[in-house]
Amino acid sequence: MVNDLIQVSKNSNHLIVTTLSLEYPLSISAIFQRLKIRYKKIVTYQAVHKQVWQLCKIGILEHEGKYFKLNFDWVKKYKAFFDFAESTYHSDKRLEFPV
Repeated sequence: MVNDLIQVSKNSNHLIVTTLSLEYPLSISAIFQRLKIRYKKIVTYQAVHKQVWQLCKIGILEHEGKYFKLNFDWVKKYKAFFDFAESTYHSDKRLEFPV
């Protein structure tokens, strides 16, 4: 499943989230190293630093000192969304919108 996510997008933000879903908490330096080694991502440390802090600012990541992890409230919010989408796809109660 994780490999499917990686194939869909090699965007650094997605890879940061994927990395922290597998392993946490991590420092920016550790995230940077994993992007380089695991995903062969060519990105600068400064770019990873900026992206990690942007993900914190919008509530996807949280930090304690120099260590970062996914914001569990964000994870629960999107789990609820995908649970709803799954139940909609498995039911006969699809909404029909006029085109």
